[in-house]
Amino acid sequence: MVWLLFPLIAGIAVAELAEPEPAVLPYLLTASGAALLVAVAVGVRRLRRRRRQANILFLSLASVATLLLGLALDLSEQQRTKVDWSSGERLWCGVVTEPSHATQKTWRTAVMIGDDDSHRKVMLSIMKGALEKMPQAGDVLEFRGKISRPYNFSPKNKKEKASGFDYAKWIERQGFSGQGFVAQEARLVKDSAAQQLVAQLPWWNRLRIQAFSLRDRLVSKYEGLQLGSEDAAVLAALTLGDKSQVTNEVRKPFTLTGASHVLALSGLHL
Repeated sequence: MVWLLFPLIAGIAVAELAEPEPAVLPYLLTASGAALLVAVAVGVRRLRRRRRQANILFLSLASVATLLLGLALDLSEQQRTKVDWSSGERLWCGVVTEPSHATQKTWRTAVMIGDDDSHRKVMLSIMKGALEKMPQAGDVLEFRGKISRPYNFSPKNKKEKASGFDYAKWIERQGFSGQGFVAQEARLVKDSAAQQLVAQLPWWNRLRIQAFSLRDRLVSKYEGLQLGSEDAAVLAALTLGDKSQVTNEVRKPFTLTGASHVLALSGLHL
């Protein structure tokens, strides 16, 4: 049944390129279900009579059903990330779902906003002066700002302009439905209401938060081994996949020697 992955991937690719209208989603699901039912019927007949024509028809129908399913799944995911953030600037509260990343002036933080019925993933750029420390996975963040649909930044130079990279589309494919900027008002909340927000997250988000928290504790133990900061950063990258402390100075020798790939965690490297 591995061969069904190929039409599934093809369906997803077609949806990415064509970006069909949301109205076609029910028709795609109906057509996929119908093709699947016919394929099952042909498959049963194939088992009984073992005809070559039935085998070809079964494979064709199963491929079409899987292709349409890939189209429907990708279209459904596209619609899930499209949210109307027209409420303007206001006070928000959300759960940090993964480790933040530091830039020169901001912390880039993924936050899940919502309730029991609906959760939306938002990428925040938080000015470092707005918080005393970088948010960690599992923190509950209260902030004031305006959230909008993912958008593209103005290119900083000719190289970025020539690349044609669509940041807005890329971030949507990562599951983010919004993008926001926090200039001043932000704080970490630690009370029973904050714990309730974490408990309302889907189980897979809670599991990811626990995994990131465990990794952070292990990284803290590395820092207590009296290693140098650069050695601790490389050790964390090699064993835990945490490259947050790997600076350009640490990365440069690996790049010059063609060994930068060893900083990416994988079984082959270990």
